[in-house]
Amino acid sequence: MKWKVIDTVACPNTGIVFSAISSFKMLKLIIWYDSNIILPPGATIEPYSSGMKINGLFKPVTLYYVTPFRKHFWKELKQKVHCPENRDTESPWCPSPVQCALKTCPYGKKMKASLH
Repeated sequence: MKWKVIDTVACPNTGIVFSAISSFKMLKLIIWYDSNIILPPGATIEPYSSGMKINGLFKPVTLYYVTPFRKHFWKELKQKVHCPENRDTESPWCPSPVQCALKTCPYGKKMKASLH
């Protein structure tokens, strides 16, 4: 079954990514998965046992949990998950002062090496 990604939120504290998806029959779900891949809004996905096709290209994805889409829950999730990238769009570097748990930055930023 094909799904369309409605929206995605990535948590820099846990490294878990949440995507709201909709089937072509308008069934809506929220999937929780690892951050090797960030599903962009508008992407078409097809789930398989070892990953998923994203816009026709197969990628391994670890799916942790699936829940029914609830508008209130999604709104709360988006309000609680904060990424410091929202403050700095020009630099190629992530402005976060702490190590991000995401394996892939949804904004394409690079983490600065910590100076210890």
